[in-house]
Amino acid sequence: MTQLNGKIAIVTGGGSGLGRAMTLRFARDGARVIAADLNEDGAQETARLATEQGASADRVVARKLDVTDERACAALVDATLAEHGKLDVMVANAGIGTFGPIADLSLDDWRRVLDVNLTGVFLCAKYAFRAMQEAGGGVILATASVAGLEGTPNLGAYGPAKAGVIQLIKTIALEGARHNIRANALCPVWTTTPLVDALVANNPERGMERLRRMVPLGRLGQPEDVANVAAFLVSDEASFLTGVAMPIDGGHTA
Repeated sequence: MTQLNGKIAIVTGGGSGLGRAMTLRFARDGARVIAADLNEDGAQETARLATEQGASADRVVARKLDVTDERACAALVDATLAEHGKLDVMVANAGIGTFGPIADLSLDDWRRVLDVNLTGVFLCAKYAFRAMQEAGGGVILATASVAGLEGTPNLGAYGPAKAGVIQLIKTIALEGARHNIRANALCPVWTTTPLVDALVANNPERGMERLRRMVPLGRLGQPEDVANVAAFLVSDEASFLTGVAMPIDGGHTA
């Protein structure tokens, strides 16, 4: 597939899970991708996997990034512009989670989850928006969650942060429309990623079965399920889609 030929993309959280799957899919579709992650080793592994799958050595480049650091986010966008002359796609995907009831949620954990999952999206989008505004267009995609569309017990910080991402994306879509900047949010259900693995670590078999029962199609999502939708949303084929919170959930929200 060549629907992303010539596109320059940044994917945060590109060192594992959904970010890795999106990076690899974008590279297969012809984009040049900066896989940015706090875990630089993970990002390097993503770049290696891209090469194994047939991409040229410079198709995916690993960069270390703390999405809560405004200067670092600005510097990554600036470096991308300096090297490639443009930024077509920003995928603000980096995220973390904490699990437990509201009564036991510490203020430190609350702040940490919101800092990464919401403020991190804001910072990446802010500097991408500026670059795209000057260039005459682009696409901002953020990873939200079905937990941002509905209440979810024991995800008292994660769910509100993802709900904030959805509202932020809708605002960006409205502000970006006159600049040809599209913005959409991905809303996956439980997907086989390190985040979900950590959630069910104490009882993997029982935990996974409980999550599967929440999905009408009878299985957890795969990172590739999300990457396939992401590749469409950032492509020119989705040129009339903006401000969308797209469930990728096997029928869960239905």
